[in-house]
Amino acid sequence: MNFKKQNIILVLLCIMLFCTTSYVVFLGKNNLLAEIAKKAEQIQNKQNKTASQQKESPANEDDLTTDDIGIPVLVYTAINSNNVTPENFKAQMNYIKDNGYTTITLDDLYQYLSASKKIPKKSIVITIDNGYSSIYRYAYPILKELNFKATVFVSSDSINSKDYLKNNELKDMVNNSIDIESNSAKDQILSSLSVSTQNTSLANSKKSIQDITGKEVKYLAYPQGKCSESTKKAAKDSGYLMAFNLANKLADKKDNLLNLDRLFITKADTLESFMQKVTKSPKN
Repeated sequence: MNFKKQNIILVLLCIMLFCTTSYVVFLGKNNLLAEIAKKAEQIQNKQNKTASQQKESPANEDDLTTDDIGIPVLVYTAINSNNVTPENFKAQMNYIKDNGYTTITLDDLYQYLSASKKIPKKSIVITIDNGYSSIYRYAYPILKELNFKATVFVSSDSINSKDYLKNNELKDMVNNSIDIESNSAKDQILSSLSVSTQNTSLANSKKSIQDITGKEVKYLAYPQGKCSESTKKAAKDSGYLMAFNLANKLADKKDNLLNLDRLFITKADTLESFMQKVTKSPKN
């Protein structure tokens, strides 16, 4: 009887030892596989980053200029099925990438226009107005995939409203090369307001956006592209360095920094007409 019990105990111990050994091997294998996957991801990310930097970085000094060449500052008012579609937007962004353009920030543009900072000869600026939530859904993934710099102008009073960008979306974009700037407080023509109301609107919008993103707001897109002398003064008094219209021309050094031209991209634009705007639009 005792001998039988000993055999049973021995069998159970063998089973336990086998299970324990198998578990340790399994765990070790999983850890090894996880480590290999992690290393592969790191290598891929490094390669992607290097490729993007090579694409976006000018090769040498010959690719840079301070000349008044006229910079295409693109403006979209929405990316959705009723405006510029996501498919057309992607095709246009791919054209920019495939034809050697470098997307620059508004800080770069400001330094070029005001202090003759060197920028790539084929520089381009991407801006999107109004702050609709479709920007995050459609445009942002495309810009992020291509490692493009861009600026989204938002109406501060609309943030977190239905169909408009939310706080967390703004924070995510600003952490991934998308600057968030002001489209005023509301979508209304500023010049129709009193001077004091214009000042309040622009100052409040600036502060509201800064409180969300944690970054200084320095640039303004006039609602509907319209401004007056009092509006430009209100923008300057509120601390904006540049402000933009919708004149459908290239931005150049003859522009007033508080009334800079942009190229208006619409749903009617084919890839061919988009190319013509980018390459053949007149300077002032």
